[in-house]
Amino acid sequence: MKNFIAPLYIETNPLSKEKLACGLLAVMPDRYIFQWADRKLEMAEALAGLEYKGYFKDLFKMLDEGINSEHGKRLAAGGLFKEGSALSPDHFAYLKQYDAGPVQFGDVKAYAGPLDDAAFEQLFDELVFDEPARKEARPTLVKQLSARLKRPALRARADVDYTVPETAIPRYLDRASVMVTSVNGSVYVAQPFDLANKVDYLARRARELDTLQQALHPVAEKLQRPLEPMQLVIGEEAPTGEHAALVAKIRAHMKDVFSVVAKPEFEERLDKVEADPKAQKLSTLLQGLHT
Repeated sequence: MKNFIAPLYIETNPLSKEKLACGLLAVMPDRYIFQWADRKLEMAEALAGLEYKGYFKDLFKMLDEGINSEHGKRLAAGGLFKEGSALSPDHFAYLKQYDAGPVQFGDVKAYAGPLDDAAFEQLFDELVFDEPARKEARPTLVKQLSARLKRPALRARADVDYTVPETAIPRYLDRASVMVTSVNGSVYVAQPFDLANKVDYLARRARELDTLQQALHPVAEKLQRPLEPMQLVIGEEAPTGEHAALVAKIRAHMKDVFSVVAKPEFEERLDKVEADPKAQKLSTLLQGLHT
């Protein structure tokens, strides 16, 4: 099993066995994604009783910390699916046999396609949110941008939803998915950074993208072009609270790595790429390096 997903449920009534889908875990051989819906946790707490107020949120945060710790240990030991790993599909299938508490894992399901952030967002929307909640929910940033990214004029001069070949960045151990990249006088890369996600997830995502940016420097050197700070696209609304603090920290201490931009500024950059006759796809230039 190359990739797998496991939904998380909260049993709100042990007598009727009523459950709410509240979270989703996706595990690949070298990384994981874990998210939950705060609104569903609040619904579960309301159904379970006043004594559970805040309990499930704290429990999911503790679970996230445990998964992150296991992730680090298992990567160092050779992979998340190695024998004895608490992040292997066999272990989750074993746990499901002994569901007893209110937080329970659903069936472990193999996922055959590329399991990147966009694919995870779609799965999360389908498996965690029921139909009424989906209609009320704000479209994810990736969905908001999807029509703009499909324009033929852009795709003629830029790679969209592109995976950088492993041969180009051999020291990068993850799947290098890029939302947009184009090359003219410099190498330009943009990634979604949806502030609808939890701050802990976004902080991990920033660390992953920092590593990717470092891996792209040798590529830019081979192309004899500078590498721009990677654009992190945050949407249209101004960040608030913990999200504002995270964005401020990135802008203050990682400005050589990232440029945090709102959706309108990102779309202006796409307009410039479309209008630039010298703009080229990174994929085309990489092919030229190996011919």
